[in-house]
Amino acid sequence: MAYVFDDGKPDANVDAGGGYKFVDDKGPSVMDVIKSAASGLASDTARGVGYGLETVGVDYGRRMRESADWFDRELQASMTPGGQRANQEQIFTGEGLSDFGVSPNWKSAAIMQAARSVPQMAMMALPGGVAANLLKKVLPVAEGATGVLSAAKRWLPSAVGYGGAEGVQAGLTNAAQTQSQIEATPFDKLYAGSPEFKALVDGDMDPDLARRQVAQKAANDVAVRTTLSTGGIGALTGGGALGMLERAGKGNVVKKVLSGAATEAIQETPQSAGEQYIQQKALQEHADRNVDPWGQVLQQGLGGGVVGGLTGAVAGGAHSFRAQPQQTPKPQFTPHEKILNDAAEGVIRRQN
Repeated sequence: MAYVFDDGKPDANVDAGGGYKFVDDKGPSVMDVIKSAASGLASDTARGVGYGLETVGVDYGRRMRESADWFDRELQASMTPGGQRANQEQIFTGEGLSDFGVSPNWKSAAIMQAARSVPQMAMMALPGGVAANLLKKVLPVAEGATGVLSAAKRWLPSAVGYGGAEGVQAGLTNAAQTQSQIEATPFDKLYAGSPEFKALVDGDMDPDLARRQVAQKAANDVAVRTTLSTGGIGALTGGGALGMLERAGKGNVVKKVLSGAATEAIQETPQSAGEQYIQQKALQEHADRNVDPWGQVLQQGLGGGVVGGLTGAVAGGAHSFRAQPQQTPKPQFTPHEKILNDAAEGVIRRQN
């Protein structure tokens, strides 16, 4: 999902209608793509961790989340006009099926979103791998099992490990995004759209405190629901590209790139659709009753599939360069040594 911060402040790139305006039609530069990856690595990670700390009562978590939001805005502001446009646009346009369309700049948007997603996938490799290895040790399948049991022991650990890790990561990140979005909503808009916020303010609660309370409740809903949804889908689809690659044996580069792309696209499509619905539903329940929970669910799901295909291809390509176990070369004998070796082997066979 694109990260758009509506803080009510004037922005040189925002026109009078609230949409983004750009001075040229060039695509993102290489540096723009790098900045998008930096947002995924630094901003999204710090944002999710900050939300988690804030939720358990560590006040520094709030400052961490707000700093991540600021850093993300600064990176976006420093991009070229083409990079800003690609960073804000979606791959597919419209609110549903009736007005479904493809953005004229969908390729640039896909590249920028994939660049942001790749670092997050890479970071999930470690906790997902640790969880998968733990499950391998505790899974109650007897050694030497065959058939379904053998397949389950090989498939379940990586599927649940990587799927669960992705669910937690998405839950924290999306919750932080929702919280920041509500906190940046202008007072009048929040008061008019949120019965919950209105009741708190009318009950003489400080508006800032009431806003934070509403934002926290919405974020908590997003965190729980997203963790279960994204993690469950990830497990059911085998842990995505990371899970598939852990189970994969030898294969050439092309095969692993295509397998990674297909696996991640299949996983990301329902995950992204679910995440969009969950965030919209939380906004409707807590911040704006006029929000349609189904808005852009189709677009986000298919867009997630496109981005997942790109990130899965990158993961598959990277995996193909992992060192394969070295085969122990057979000893080379001179003709004289070969005669002696054959004789020795013959003696051993006769004794056995």
